[in-house]
Amino acid sequence: GFMKEYLSALIGERVVCDLRRRLHWHLQRLSLRLIDRTSSGQIISRIIGDVDSIRNFLFGGALDFLYSLFNLGFVLTVLFILDWRLTLISLIYLPIFGIAYFKLVPVLRKRHKILRQRYAELTGRLGEVFSGIRIVRVFGRSEYEDERFASKQNEILRIAISTHRLGTLLWTGAEFLSSLGLVT
Repeated sequence: GFMKEYLSALIGERVVCDLRRRLHWHLQRLSLRLIDRTSSGQIISRIIGDVDSIRNFLFGGALDFLYSLFNLGFVLTVLFILDWRLTLISLIYLPIFGIAYFKLVPVLRKRHKILRQRYAELTGRLGEVFSGIRIVRVFGRSEYEDERFASKQNEILRIAISTHRLGTLLWTGAEFLSSLGLVT
């Protein structure tokens, strides 16, 4: 367990470091027209958010998936050796999970993308407001900017909670179906 965690952290951090270097290199070569059309806050937010998503995938999803896949193969092999008929009966719920999984994961992926876009918009707006904070204060627009920020933050909160609810439903459903397979 220690080696798995240590090696995954080591590999993941090196990949993220390399990705940051490549993104920095790429940013230096973006067209000036694109840079003019996009706020620096949005670009920075996308870079940080996307790299953070990849880090979460590497540390959470990908390695755990491979580990679980290996465990599943091992357990199924042992179960088939012990009693193949009971193993087939316990796998009756696997297609139900597969259908639910392949229907919900694209929805989750789309919601996560929307969430990252909203964070980028919020960060971009914050960058614009703070770079022009003197103008905002001179024209008495602080309350207006507070309301815009709160509105965008509430939208992000709504999307995030909805996304987490769907993700939790998927994984608790998987655990429930797994338990049904054990009981059967």
